[in-house]
Amino acid sequence: MSASTTAIELRVQRPPAPPRTPPAPVLPRLTSPGAGPRRPATRPTAGRPHTQMEARSRRIVQALVEIIDGARPASQMLRLATESVYGDLVDRLESLGGASAHGAPAGPLSTRVASVHVEQPADACAEISARIVQGNRSRALALRLDRVDGRWMCSAMNWG
Repeated sequence: MSASTTAIELRVQRPPAPPRTPPAPVLPRLTSPGAGPRRPATRPTAGRPHTQMEARSRRIVQALVEIIDGARPASQMLRLATESVYGDLVDRLESLGGASAHGAPAGPLSTRVASVHVEQPADACAEISARIVQGNRSRALALRLDRVDGRWMCSAMNWG
């Protein structure tokens, strides 16, 4: 007995391949390994151009410079800062022998704002770093602003 075989051609239709999405871009590491989550690049606040945040930040830094020099009372920061930040500011001024919460007689400003940089890791917060110059010394000032009940409040401040 001989078996005859005939070839049967099968045509299989494959479903179309799903569209390819490009891979996510590799972003440079913004923090050292193990230092916490990576933050996105600067983004403007929703509905407000980034330049408005820069202008707001420059005004706050300028106000702090005037408070440091005694040309403005520290009490003007009450509406811009949390209670703990305001308390730290007053304590720092008193320990430096500078102005009190009520201010001192205004003289010529010996401190000036050299630069202000703003990063917005989220819509409701901004991180500000500034370089201020006192005489021939530069100092750093770092602030964090958080949007609370529709207002921007300084929730952290550090100066060196």
